[in-house]
Amino acid sequence: MKRFQDRIIQMEQTTGACLLAGLFLIINIGILARYVFGLPIFWIEEASNFLFIWFGFLACSTALAQGRHILIDFFTHALPQRVQSVIHLIMGLLLQFLFLSMLLPSIKAFKEFQISSALRIPEGYIFLIIPLACILFSFHNLLGIFSDIRRLRTASKAGEGGH
Repeated sequence: MKRFQDRIIQMEQTTGACLLAGLFLIINIGILARYVFGLPIFWIEEASNFLFIWFGFLACSTALAQGRHILIDFFTHALPQRVQSVIHLIMGLLLQFLFLSMLLPSIKAFKEFQISSALRIPEGYIFLIIPLACILFSFHNLLGIFSDIRRLRTASKAGEGGH
C-alpha cells in the first residue's frame, strides 16, 4: 500500500508542478502582453485563478500525505507518548469524518455550476478538484489512521512484554 501511496503522491506533485509552471507562464505572458504590447489578455486572470485552486488543493493533499500540514501540538507535548498517539488517532478519525462528509455535497454542487465568464468552459471542470481532493485527503488520512493504530498496538505489545 505504501508503494501505491508513493505513486499517488508523485502524481500529485508532478501535476502540481505542471500547474504551477503553467500559472507562472500565463501570468508572465499576461504581464508582457499588457505592459509591453499594450494588449491585455482578458482570460488570464480567470485561468490563473483556476490553476491556483487546483494547485492549492493538490499541495494540501501532498502535505497531508507527508505529514507536513500545520499541526498545533503545543498542549499535547507535555502529555505521555501514548496519550499523544491516542489524541493523534482521534484527530485523524475526526478529519476522516470531515473529508467524507464534504464529499457528497461537493458532488451535488455540480448542478449549480455555470459556464465561466472568460474561458467559457463549464465551472464543474474547474471545481472537480474539490471532490477529488476529498477522496485524496481521505485516502492519505486513512493510511495515517492505520499507521497510528499499528503504532499504538506495537507500543502496547512492547509495554506488555516489559512486565
